Amino acid sequence: MSRLLPLPEALRRLNEAAARTPTVPVLDWPDGSGPVSRRQPAPDGRADLTATLADAAITFLTGPDRERLRACHAPAASATS
Repeated sequence: MSRLLPLPEALRRLNEAAARTPTVPVLDWPDGSGPVSRRQPAPDGRADLTATLADAAITFLTGPDRERLRACHAPAASATS
């Protein structure tokens, strides 16, 4: 029995959680360059922990460190009373 969600379901849940992070647009205009728009977390700090973790997971999975990710082949932990 697999402990993992099917990939489409896992992606849907991850993206839904990440969407709960309120962001605001920020304009930056470096000297000698054109304007750049980016998004940053809203300053009121209302993001919930799940949204923050989802954002970190997306950043990790789309970044260069993704190549360091390895599967864990340890047996599933059993529940104890």
